[in-house]
Amino acid sequence: MAAKKKIIIGTVIILCAVFYLVISGFSNVKVHVQLEDLVNSGEEYRDTYVQTEGAVLGDSIRWDAPKVELTFKIAGKLNPAVTMPVVYKKTIPENFQDATDVLIGGYYDPDGVFLAEEMITKCPSKYESKEE
Repeated sequence: MAAKKKIIIGTVIILCAVFYLVISGFSNVKVHVQLEDLVNSGEEYRDTYVQTEGAVLGDSIRWDAPKVELTFKIAGKLNPAVTMPVVYKKTIPENFQDATDVLIGGYYDPDGVFLAEEMITKCPSKYESKEE
């Protein structure tokens, strides 16, 4: 009888652990949104971690070293007239100055600014074939 009780308790603990892992896994789901959709429907994505991408507008890049804060704007890929300001509070990625596009992940705040927590730069010149 004691062995059955231990098996039942062990099974319940395992099921609870699996349930917890499933639920916590779903809370970390990332949503990828086109920049144009994010700017036009930003309210829909409040408090949701989202990823988006766009072309870096070179003349908008500002680095504040004392604050460790990079600010810049990106333009939509589908409609370059749609732009969004970005704030990134980490050190500048090494190849950011050469970047033409970025993939950013973070939160879209009520003021229309994207608070990036992660950023991947895309530098096409790095991957272009060399002319012979």
